[in-house]
Amino acid sequence: RQSNTSGALSADRTFGAAEAKGGADIVPSKTALLLIEYQNEFTTEGGKLHDAVKDSMAATGMLERSAQVAEKAREAGVTVIHAPISFAEDGSDNPNKGLGILAGCAADKLFTAGTWNADFHASMVPAAGDKVVSGKKGLTPSRARTWSRS
Repeated sequence: RQSNTSGALSADRTFGAAEAKGGADIVPSKTALLLIEYQNEFTTEGGKLHDAVKDSMAATGMLERSAQVAEKAREAGVTVIHAPISFAEDGSDNPNKGLGILAGCAADKLFTAGTWNADFHASMVPAAGDKVVSGKKGLTPSRARTWSRS
């Protein structure tokens, strides 16, 4: 690693694959895999947002690779966390139904709780021991209320 005279690391440095993890060993019992919004609304034909993402999903093998990573993580002892999003049908629990992506969720009744659209994709259903965030109403799970084990 290169540093300048103040001891700060140079911003133009690069790392090879062996160094890219920051020099720390990965400890499975202290590691988590966060899977955000692997729900039918996005991931499955018939979901209202599927057409917008299906080409990218197919090109990257996103679902298959994600399911493989989740399985390998479980086998290694990594905590697997699922963070779905859902809203009441009337949108009353949408924290910002007048702005941005959340406005679209309200207008198009996306991720309606209790519907197939808000369900997990078949390949990404939480396994025994996984954790599931509940109460996620925005773009990140940071304001979610509770965790449950599946």
